[in-house]
Amino acid sequence: MAGKRYDCIARLNGNTLEAILFSACETFNKECCGILLGKQYSNILDINAAFAYQEIDRYQKYVIYDNKKIKKIHEIVKNVGEEEILGEFHSHINDGNIKPLSPSSTDIENMEIGNIEIITTIWRKKRFRKLVMRKGIITGCFGNFFVRVACFMKVGKKRYVRCPLQVKGLEVS
Repeated sequence: MAGKRYDCIARLNGNTLEAILFSACETFNKECCGILLGKQYSNILDINAAFAYQEIDRYQKYVIYDNKKIKKIHEIVKNVGEEEILGEFHSHINDGNIKPLSPSSTDIENMEIGNIEIITTIWRKKRFRKLVMRKGIITGCFGNFFVRVACFMKVGKKRYVRCPLQVKGLEVS
């Protein structure tokens, strides 16, 4: 169940947003999934990097990954640089029905409390719309696709809140 208050603000740089969107476009018709790195300052999350997981089985509505390989990636992150693992990103393929942008029950189950999940809903564009931020959600065209991007934080066993996104240089409408 989503809360109405915002527990955090997720700030992305333009390169990180592009990495997330390229990953969703590359795997279109199948979900993408990856790791988010950065720093947390109280309720502000500075997301500085996004890296797609390479060795996962991708399907239209889910991904399957080897927990041993993910654990290995997490160990590398802990031993290299100063970035922290803030959470993950993945995509949802839009099947023609405009649904609210939110985590599925499986997404919520797999999230760790305190971690964030950036979800990109993607479908083929029918007309051009500039990429903008509105109420902390990124929406518009990227390449040949229309995307909506939002961020969520798990705050309880089955509870999450939406964290508004901020991207320096992206128009707010």
